[in-house]
Amino acid sequence: MNDAREEMSFSKYYKIISSSEININRDQIYFREKYNEIVNYLRVLLVKDDDELIKQYSHPKGALLLHINKGTDILDFFKFISANYNLNLVQFNIDKLLETPQDFFTNFNLIIEEILRSNEATGEVSEKYDEVYKIKRILLVEQLIEFDSQSKSFLKFFLNYFLKKSSDYSFIDQQALLFWINYNVDEINENSQEVFQFFDIFIKIHRLNQEDREIIFSNISEKYPKIVFDIKTMVDLTKKWEIRDITHLIKIAIFKHYLNSELNDISNEITPLLKDLIESGEYIPSFSINNQINPENGLKNQKYEIKDPEELQKNIISNIQNQNISDFMLNQFYENAASERYTELLIILDKLNKKEILEENDLKLLSMYPFILNDNPQKAQINLEKAKKKIEQIKQAFGK
Repeated sequence: MNDAREEMSFSKYYKIISSSEININRDQIYFREKYNEIVNYLRVLLVKDDDELIKQYSHPKGALLLHINKGTDILDFFKFISANYNLNLVQFNIDKLLETPQDFFTNFNLIIEEILRSNEATGEVSEKYDEVYKIKRILLVEQLIEFDSQSKSFLKFFLNYFLKKSSDYSFIDQQALLFWINYNVDEINENSQEVFQFFDIFIKIHRLNQEDREIIFSNISEKYPKIVFDIKTMVDLTKKWEIRDITHLIKIAIFKHYLNSELNDISNEITPLLKDLIESGEYIPSFSINNQINPENGLKNQKYEIKDPEELQKNIISNIQNQNISDFMLNQFYENAASERYTELLIILDKLNKKEILEENDLKLLSMYPFILNDNPQKAQINLEKAKKKIEQIKQAFGK
């Protein structure tokens, strides 16, 4: 049996990146304030010093949970600190984990042992470094995909397994730190008790704000001095965008600009091109329509005790409204709605315009297209009709 275990390989579950193989500079990362909290956490646990008060009182395990939005440079950030502190980076393969989660957790200790034994994981660490630092590697889980096993998320599955086994499990004892990247804050809220029981700390990194985007576009402008674009316009057009969304958009625009030799000879101004990429949907940021609008989110798990139908309708509509959608995305949303439920939505808007009480099915349908409630009923009806005409024109152009 022991021989069989020795021959078993779990390498499908992870990929080891030696710190010497990583080539990322600090100026390639947009360093947010919260990134410094992660660095400070690592520094505290990295050094072999059992006399520190924080270690005596908090008994850290070496596990940090991080919530962030998609489209960030968080993976590059972890590669940077891995290289900077001479730590090997172990990235778990979430696809393989989700295929056989029970096998993964059952063999977790064996997997860690295999990582520790791996020649790739040893790296070139000096004796002086080995004497000072007790952490040799970062274990990184990026929870990009959800998995459903008896109505449990992968995070829930993970927490249940380790808390049932031992709430004092220590990654530090395995010469490692676990960093778990989560993109679904609702999942964390639903499992908050277990989250704070297992992880040392939870760090929430907010989306880029207006000042952040101004800095990013200014930096890009300095990096590409031959390319001209209006920073204020782009800041206004990129609400809710993340750093990778912005940099990818700029690269695509520059490439398309140079494909047009006639335009290239006249001017290096690309603001109109950037606007067209966004408004036409030829570039879609990491927060998509699906991320912004979830069917029936407005009605799910809501309990209304108001008996007056008119007051009830006001409360439900208020609950399903989405006020944070950027103006430039509305055209896309309206086209999507017009192509799917044009007639039904027109009837609902007519009812709202006449101040009639909506039926339950009307409210459910509205919850699928909450952006419509950003406009008054008359304006929404006009926008919907325009979107329908545009769809028909496109169909005619392609002979459909």
